Amino acid sequence: MKLLKVISFDSNGQKKEVKNHTYRKWKHLKKVETINPKTKVIKNKKVFDKNNNLLEISFFDVLGSLTSKKEYQYKNNQLITILLYENKELQIQQDFTYNNLGFLVKEEVKTLKSKKVDIITYTYDFDEKENWIKKNKYINSVPVSLEERSIEYFNN
Repeated sequence: MKLLKVISFDSNGQKKEVKNHTYRKWKHLKKVETINPKTKVIKNKKVFDKNNNLLEISFFDVLGSLTSKKEYQYKNNQLITILLYENKELQIQQDFTYNNLGFLVKEEVKTLKSKKVDIITYTYDFDEKENWIKKNKYINSVPVSLEERSIEYFNN
């Protein structure tokens, strides 16, 4: 069974938006379009690859003209770059680096117009099963958040 359509309603019971889902063979999601039910204009469109990775999100104005787009690039099924375009001009590039366990350790966010670069780094403390139990986030070497979690393991 596949999800084909999601209809959202406002507090007055009027249709607010409709999300149509399109699939490839083998039930892999291909595209989700969010439509204004009154005007039938597409508000946004998400496109996925055969591994269900998000490839692109396009945003449209009330007349259906493209206003902005995000492109997602992967290597070995792992997100490595996000490109943000506004009015067809590249505005922001975000690059991701992972450690040997596949955990995100660095984001480099380049705002191209202002030539600003932010470096976001993550450090982890791991338990004996190589699951992180503490994650620190730094922006330009300044600590901004600490996330901790506990994991319970059950013997079979």
